[in-house]
Amino acid sequence: RPASKITTTEKRPPAFQPLAFRRLFMRGPRFARLNAVVLLQSLTNGMGDLWQVLARELRQWGAAQCGRFAAAAGCASTLGTLLTGPSIR
Repeated sequence: RPASKITTTEKRPPAFQPLAFRRLFMRGPRFARLNAVVLLQSLTNGMGDLWQVLARELRQWGAAQCGRFAAAAGCASTLGTLLTGPSIR
């Protein structure tokens, strides 16, 4: 076809669909598992450094306790990442 006769249909994404993420889990079992792993891993990243303020204020933790918690959370996250690789293959 000549380039002048090719027509494209432009689909515009909807403005806002809060439940559109569900389609990520409907593309087959392997893709659903991969997206579930990413979802679970991203849940731990949402707090940023705010958890330290909350731990000091609400739990009366000192710097040493915050450090131990951060180390344990980092080890758990690393171990979880290493273990999820074989489960999605």
